[in-house]
Amino acid sequence: MESPRPALALHAAAGGAATACEVEHRADIAPVVLRLLVAHARARAKDPSGLLRGLGFDLVDLDSPVLQVSYRQCAEAIRRALVLLPNPHLGLEIGEALNVVSLGKVGLGMMASENLQRMLEFLIAFPRPAGCLLSLHGESTATHFCVVAQPLFHDPELQRFLVTYTLASLASLARQIVGPACRPLSVELALPRPAATAAYEQAFGQMPQFERPANRLVFAGEAHPLPCAEPSVARAMQEALQAARSAQPVQEIGAAVAQIIRRHHGAPPPLAQVARALNMSERSLRRRLCDEGLSFRGLVADDRRIRTLTLVTQSDASLTQVATRSGYTSARSLRRAVNRWTGTGPSSLRKTAQRPG
Repeated sequence: MESPRPALALHAAAGGAATACEVEHRADIAPVVLRLLVAHARARAKDPSGLLRGLGFDLVDLDSPVLQVSYRQCAEAIRRALVLLPNPHLGLEIGEALNVVSLGKVGLGMMASENLQRMLEFLIAFPRPAGCLLSLHGESTATHFCVVAQPLFHDPELQRFLVTYTLASLASLARQIVGPACRPLSVELALPRPAATAAYEQAFGQMPQFERPANRLVFAGEAHPLPCAEPSVARAMQEALQAARSAQPVQEIGAAVAQIIRRHHGAPPPLAQVARALNMSERSLRRRLCDEGLSFRGLVADDRRIRTLTLVTQSDASLTQVATRSGYTSARSLRRAVNRWTGTGPSSLRKTAQRPG
């Protein structure tokens, strides 16, 4: 094979340099793998609630389209899953079960891409919104395109799960989008050869090469158009995902507390209850929030503001009803708050939001 050259760069670095600890605790990963693990446990008549205990979100929260989690939270849930579901091929099975629709905007952008290479590059550009727990990069030659997966952190006990899940899901996505005949030309794994390999051959359509220098899927580089190719849709998804990137992503404790507050629908629990849900003391929780530049009071206020503005702009409730549901004593108090946040009153804001086009 020819020496590789860097693949086309579709992504921009988010927010500059960050320490390994900050990246590990950054809550900007879609909980795709957690949803798959929960479904896998339920299919085997196992109670999945313990997978998430103390992480700041529960099984109901996994259905929320706004929930984002950190690498550390995912890693802890996976460790528990490996105990609950003792299976040396768990990563392969979970990866094969991934449906492209589960990736949301990333999945739609992949399906709308021009060809296989562009499809894979789209995923490489947005790994965290796709729930990816490894670092991905592409290498291309005149005849081949390779996806290389590398660990983000030193996690030996999770290495086999993370590598097999990631590469099996990539192979499965290629079959779903391009067609059932789409298979990698070769599969290279930086893992010791296991005693049983049949599950690997089933997942990849061939026997991987074990104990290689890197984890790689190698595909043919032919630029055949995809069945659902629609470049304008792919560009729209790319722009939407880029716009959603935050210069300062929230860290996991702040995200977990915000999710607990959100779960209570406008009646936030006391700090002591939130701390117990996260398996820590009130003092530790306050300190962790302070380290992230946050406060419990501020997160409660943010939730109230978001909830209020959503009711104003996306419901037909009267202003008195909105005030009651948002915790204001009167419609007048509501008007003052909305004006302070937006510079206009709730009636004007509602009319603007509901205006066609």
